[in-house]
Amino acid sequence: MNKQKQLVDLTKQLVSIPSVVNSEGEQHIAQFIYQWLSDLHYYKKHKDHLIKVEIPNDPLNRFNVIALIKIDQITDTVIGIGHFDTVDVLDFGSKKELAYNVDALKVNLQASSNNHPHINHDQMLFGRGVLDMKSGVAIWMELLKGVSEDLSSYDKNLVVTFVCDEEGTSLGMRHSIQPLLSLRHQYNLNYFGAIDTDYTTQQYPDDPYHYVYFGTVGKLLVNFVAVGVESHASDPFSGVDANFIISEIVREINMNPKYIDHYQNKTTPVPITLHMQNQDKGYSVQTSKLSWVYFNVTTYQTPVATWMKRFKRAAEQVMAQTMKTLNKRYEKYCKNNEIEYKPLQFQPRVMFVDELEVKPKLLHQDERINDFLNVQVAVDESGIDQPTIIIYLSNPYYPAHTVSVSDQPWIDLMMHALSKNYTNQLQIAPYYPYISDLSFLRAPSNSDCMAIKSHLVNHQEFDDGLWKDASLLNCPMVNIGPYGFDAHKRLERVDQRSILWVYQVLNDVLKKD
Repeated sequence: MNKQKQLVDLTKQLVSIPSVVNSEGEQHIAQFIYQWLSDLHYYKKHKDHLIKVEIPNDPLNRFNVIALIKIDQITDTVIGIGHFDTVDVLDFGSKKELAYNVDALKVNLQASSNNHPHINHDQMLFGRGVLDMKSGVAIWMELLKGVSEDLSSYDKNLVVTFVCDEEGTSLGMRHSIQPLLSLRHQYNLNYFGAIDTDYTTQQYPDDPYHYVYFGTVGKLLVNFVAVGVESHASDPFSGVDANFIISEIVREINMNPKYIDHYQNKTTPVPITLHMQNQDKGYSVQTSKLSWVYFNVTTYQTPVATWMKRFKRAAEQVMAQTMKTLNKRYEKYCKNNEIEYKPLQFQPRVMFVDELEVKPKLLHQDERINDFLNVQVAVDESGIDQPTIIIYLSNPYYPAHTVSVSDQPWIDLMMHALSKNYTNQLQIAPYYPYISDLSFLRAPSNSDCMAIKSHLVNHQEFDDGLWKDASLLNCPMVNIGPYGFDAHKRLERVDQRSILWVYQVLNDVLKKD
């Protein structure tokens, strides 16, 4: 059987196992990977090189699988990363079962009236997770098999961590760092670099390039809580509607290219709202006292403290403009009703959460909602009675990383393997544009750690131990993954030729020259 068919067949097997993030399916697919590797001759002989890493206190009993291939007297070691969870299949409606059957889904799509050109493309595979990223997981499984059967042809060890929860908060990768450090110590490994085989795709319509990324973007979850002044719905100008303030925050920041990061003539994606709500009070003719929104903010190298100062300035400008707009509207209202106009006498304020006395308690299982509820309690207890915007950060936090001059040996190794598998459509870029597990291979700067901690509602939520471990790992990285389209969408698909291409590049990274 040729290698491409082996990779495709294994990808189809993996897709057939539902493994939606935060479901028991993550445990099922981890068990499949573990058993598949257990059946290899190498792991029958070296059982201690195949490890289950359980996620502590996890109600779903999820676990990672870490597989090591150690070649005698060799210390240089490449880390492989692959996540086996997927997003949900709600977009498939009543045909959810088709999402997990690559062949049946394609037949169904071909029989439909859909005229999408890729549906009849011989090389395109459709299905949930086929691109993000079960084809990437299949690559690592087949590489472990191939290397283990021909050890004399390779001069680098390989350790692969198959992780859960990447589509959530990267819980799996966070719990891989300590086991990787333990393996390094136990077997005297030199971690030369790390490779994630997460998916790649076009970056704009008709983009001709296939990308390899020597780093990954970062992520801040930036929260704004607007505190209003309650009023009766029939007397709105006697108060300030918190929803009005927060809507102006959204107008200013959401999808605004003003709030981006720059690097080498590229920019991060614009901020986008991920959640928005007001104080849960049920139906009432009293206006809202609190309203809340948080934004996904993608970062490169701008310090966290600089980002937060930028957002505070934005909030101050929004608050000033909101008060100005309210007064203009109130003046017109007074004129319409023959009332003497006197400017509204509110005293607005913008503050970071560390200026508010928050006493963190567990009020909700969702960490972000818990933060909001704790801020709400602190606002009530502090007696804030003027329009106020409170700014803070919530988890998850992902630092951005890219390679530097000190990583040149790793860059040279990767570029050599890429040159042996040359394609004129290849483009090298410094940052993988999507949040990824690569963020945990190195620690953020000390100043960023301090800034993150100071802007959390609960400073204890900052995982000092995690970032200490990441600083010890301190591994250069690359993302080189199968190529396809529409990840997280109903027509998610991968070009199977790209699966083989990635396999060949990685094989050459590990192989003797």
